[in-house]
Order: sequence, then C-alpha cells, then structure tokens
Amino acid sequence: MIDGAFFIGVGFDGSGEYSPESRKMNIVQRNCVTKSNYNGRNVPDTMNVHGIYETSAFMLTFENSAEYQTYLQHQAGVSVSIFGFSAGVKKAWGCSMQTSTQQYMAALYVDVERYEIFMDEVKPSDLSLSFLREFMELPISYFQPGAQIKLGKEHSLTYFNYTVMFISLTPTKNFIQRWGTHYIKSAKFGGQLQIRKTIEASQVASKYEFSEKMEMEFRFLFASTGAKSITEGGQEAKAQNKFTSTSVMVQGGSQEIATILSDVFSPTFKSSLRKWLQSIPKYSKAFRFLLGSITDLVNFPTNDLFSRDDVDWGCEGNVKNMVEETRGEKTKNTTR
Repeated sequence: MIDGAFFIGVGFDGSGEYSPESRKMNIVQRNCVTKSNYNGRNVPDTMNVHGIYETSAFMLTFENSAEYQTYLQHQAGVSVSIFGFSAGVKKAWGCSMQTSTQQYMAALYVDVERYEIFMDEVKPSDLSLSFLREFMELPISYFQPGAQIKLGKEHSLTYFNYTVMFISLTPTKNFIQRWGTHYIKSAKFGGQLQIRKTIEASQVASKYEFSEKMEMEFRFLFASTGAKSITEGGQEAKAQNKFTSTSVMVQGGSQEIATILSDVFSPTFKSSLRKWLQSIPKYSKAFRFLLGSITDLVNFPTNDLFSRDDVDWGCEGNVKNMVEETRGEKTKNTTR
C-alpha cells in the first residue's frame, strides 16, 4: 500500500500544530479490493491519487501571530477561529508571543510537491467501528438534563464557527484525545523547507521595509556567486537586523539536511540543499493538507445504512393490499 494512505482518514487535533504530529487515531479503514495503484503501490478504495510534480519558493511576512494563525487556517481549509492551530502558532512565534512588544515574522517556504492523496466517497462500512460506537455514546447536548451529573468530566471546545461539546466518563476515554476534532481528507506529499525569522517592530520602519530586508537576506541565501558571497551577505544581513528568533524546519527528504539546520548561511548550504531535493522522491512526507469536521463523516443518508433490498415499509408500502373491516380500521391483507 502507498505510504501516504496511512495519513489520510485519521483524526486531527484542530487546536494543535499544522503538522503530521497532531494526528490522532484512524477513523477511516483502508481496503484495497479494486486493486488500483500508483507507482506500483496499492491505493485504498476510499482514496484517489494524482501526481503534481511542482516546486515553488515564496516568502510571506506577518505583522502579528493572529495574521499567521489565519494563514494556517486558510491553508487547512477551515474557518477562522482563535483556537485553530494555536499550539502551532505558539511554536512558530516562540517567546515573542509572551511580550507586549509588536513582532514581525518572515517565513520562507520551499515546497516540493510530488503527489496528492484525497478522500473519495466514504460509506458507513468504511468507518472504524470503535469510532462509531464512541460517537453514538456522546450526549446529544451538554445542556441536556442530567448530562453533567451522569457523565462527569467536561471537555468543551469551540472550533471554526461551531461548538463541539464532548463529555467522557474518564480521561482515558476522552473522545477528542482519541479521535480529534477533524479528519484529514487530503494531503500533498513531498518535501518542505521552512525558514522563519522574527524581529521587533521597532527595528524597522514598517512591515514593508521588513519584507524588503528579508527578501534581500533570502536572496543572499540562494545566491549563485559562490560560498564567499553567501557568507558575506549573510553576515551583513545579520549585522543590520537584530532578530528575536530564527528557526529552520524541514519535512521530508533525507535526514542529511540536518547539517544546515545549525547555520543556514553555511558555505555548504547549496550543496546540502541539492542533495536533499534529490532525496525527496524516496522520502516523501505530508506537509500540506486539508481538514474536514469529523461530523461530516457521520452525516450520511439513511440509504447508506440499509440496502434497498432490505427495506420493508410495512403498512405504508402495502396500501394496495389493505382492506376495510367492518369497524372501520384498515389492516394489511396477507396470504398464508
């Protein structure tokens, strides 16, 4: 089976990070009855795969953590909320979130997209039986009579334009901790390099000026005039800008890329980056994905639960066989 299939159809913590580390338990089961495949690997019946093979590099600047949080939520295809990906925003923004001083952040993304896997039609039989059982055990509403007393521990979270109230008997049976609030319905696989830098707003005149300086610094990083130019350019940029924090994150590809994480202005940066790009086809990883509410998975038509051949409409479906008795009541006329 294709490796990326094990990432699709799993629960996701909507308040965590926008990364594979926030995934939860499997909600959708994986069966390969139709034997469809991609590059010699089986693809589950509930999923489709198509190749992308695109590479892009771009820079974004954010004037506060809320703007960065909104960007992450749009990337995931969810509505804006103060809770969405809050853990990931805190990690990216670092200690600067704890200060009252305004901070700017610049993020450079190098995306290598090889293929995308997305969910197709999901039927009730494709869902995990444990998930369905625990979902059916949830109270209809937290405010229904006796719900708090009967079930005890409360877990209330508001996500993306709707409120989800979950209550469990014990912490070990916490629905959100086990299944999350969303599920991953599609993902792009390949590799991604992120370089994030934050700076105090007082160090620059405006966000526009900060964006220009960061663009120049990242140009030095990928300059083609030799290692000396890269090093001198990087040292000059460091002297001009007093950054609050600098972080580098790599997803996918060979772990040999770790040699440049300590210093992105190393003279060997370009050669290490080239080797990393060449290793992505062998070590692809999900780095951009779309989420859906887990309630969408259980919002299926009644016909999906019962086969049409098994439907018995009773008296309503046998009106023509009903006869009028003397006392004025209608009954179904059957032959034995």
